[in-house]
Amino acid sequence: MKVHMLAMKYNFEFRVKKSNKEVYTIICIDEKCKWHLRATKFKNCDYFQVHKYVQEHTCSMSIRQNDHRQARLWVVGRHVMPKFQNPNTIYRPADIVNDMRREFALGPCIPGFHSSMRKVVVVDGTFFMGKYKVDSKNDASWTWFFMKLKEVTGDTEDLVVISDRHPSIINGVQAIYQNAHHGHCIYHIKAKAYTLEEFENYMNEIKRIDIKAWEYLVKAPFHLWARSHFQGNRYNIMT
Repeated sequence: MKVHMLAMKYNFEFRVKKSNKEVYTIICIDEKCKWHLRATKFKNCDYFQVHKYVQEHTCSMSIRQNDHRQARLWVVGRHVMPKFQNPNTIYRPADIVNDMRREFALGPCIPGFHSSMRKVVVVDGTFFMGKYKVDSKNDASWTWFFMKLKEVTGDTEDLVVISDRHPSIINGVQAIYQNAHHGHCIYHIKAKAYTLEEFENYMNEIKRIDIKAWEYLVKAPFHLWARSHFQGNRYNIMT
């Protein structure tokens, strides 16, 4: 049961290589993958002990399927069984599907983010004003959000957080992330200047045309929104 739930959470599939009263061995469905687990039974009880476990998958993400072979009826049934402890609970098949998707759909996203995706997280406070009514004006709310986000993303120098200039977002990032780089989203063409010389030319041109626009831009530290000053790699994600 536990290994089935683990496979569903992290979106990998396995097959049983050997199973009897003494030995239980499972391997990845990809024959070239090195992931496997081998357990043997204790002599005087029904428990098994894991003797060898290669945790890392070397298979391609493309081999993983949507119709998960470990999501069997008995596995799902045991997982949702506590929902029916209260006889007055109304728990329909659609509720089971929604709960399983909500609990396990993010599983493959986490290792995929670390192994295959650009480590850029874009946050915008306006999106938290909708269905879930998160208090976007509260420092504590944003600090809590980034604390939970950090549990998934980690805090490394190759991670970049892009956000608007909301004070609570800025405070939250600074409080939680010590190693990741933080940048502001920007629509201005100067944000895409690659060199310091090009950046200065654009800034001088803006200052000549509209002094108020220039004053607005210089209020934010250049390294937060200008490509030429940014220390991390935001992969052309400017907003």
